[in-house]
Amino acid sequence: MTEMMKISKIEDKILGVNRSDQCVAYDILMSHSSGALVLCQHPTLSPIYFVGSDEGAIYRCSKNYLYHHIDSFLAHDGPVYRMEFSRFCPKLFLTCGADWCTRIWIEELTEPLITLSTTFACVPYATWCPTYSTIIASIVNNEICIWNIKRRTYAPASVTRSPNEARLVKVAFTDNGKQMVTADVQGAVYIYNLEGIPFSPYNQEEILIESVKKALLTKPDLLKKLRKTGPPFSDEHQKSIRSGDKKVVEGPDVGPLRRLPARGLRVIRSKASWSGLLAGWLADWLADWLAGWLAGWLTGWLAGWLAPKESAEECTVARRLAGTNCATAVSRQSYYARTQLRELSTLLRDPEDTRDQCSCELMER
Repeated sequence: MTEMMKISKIEDKILGVNRSDQCVAYDILMSHSSGALVLCQHPTLSPIYFVGSDEGAIYRCSKNYLYHHIDSFLAHDGPVYRMEFSRFCPKLFLTCGADWCTRIWIEELTEPLITLSTTFACVPYATWCPTYSTIIASIVNNEICIWNIKRRTYAPASVTRSPNEARLVKVAFTDNGKQMVTADVQGAVYIYNLEGIPFSPYNQEEILIESVKKALLTKPDLLKKLRKTGPPFSDEHQKSIRSGDKKVVEGPDVGPLRRLPARGLRVIRSKASWSGLLAGWLADWLADWLAGWLAGWLTGWLAGWLAPKESAEECTVARRLAGTNCATAVSRQSYYARTQLRELSTLLRDPEDTRDQCSCELMER
């Protein structure tokens, strides 16, 4: 293991959130470096990474500079426990810490855009939903808080308590965004089904940007700074979207999030899962049957329409010759007999030896 860089302690006031003034007696420092608690890679710039310290500061660092950081700001009044970028808008990221808050930031500004808080307890973990850009999950003590910043930022959309009342340490969404996994200090892992999640919108980034701007309507100065950061928050970018007739298509609002009863991994093998599999199988079978029937009918209709038309006499002869009943069989024999008689009548005009030969041939037939 190679040591890359040491982050220094905060010696003076830096940009970011305000720190509370406390009259606390500090011991003599044995080290001038802060403890690094969080490491986060930049989503688009591979040399850039971020470090969160136990003093609440976020340091912007680069792999090309091994002895000092590029920039820093104070994100929390206490240790930083989590930092994660949004997968839908790489400029936005969230942090959570010991000052009871979960905050949403943009890279170019040192002032938080949105602050989410419930009770006077630290937030050890927070994460973005992988399928809906405005949904965030956080944990506080033994509670799971699910936020939808598109609807409101002053209170969570759903609050669920842990079954054994133990303190939670981590929360995560599944890849499809329909389940949630939590872990507590006692080593128990719980899987939850989520009900009432809105349908994923067509343009996730636009929904997230509009939600952030809506939350900043009461902070016009900060909203003006946000628009100056450039695309996708600038006015020129929004005008180009409107001129291109790009509309934000969103699914219906189905209300707040709720949790279905679940205990451990058994929720994966519930009756609802088997009924869903059966319904899916029946739907696939019905779709295949309808597709086969429609293809057969269409093929027959096209073959009949493209086939050459027969005359009335040919149809009559074919109808007589192609029959399967007794009357049709007799008609076919009569037809053959008349044909032979025509040939014999032609041969009767020949000499007598030929006539006798034809007569014998007729007798044999």
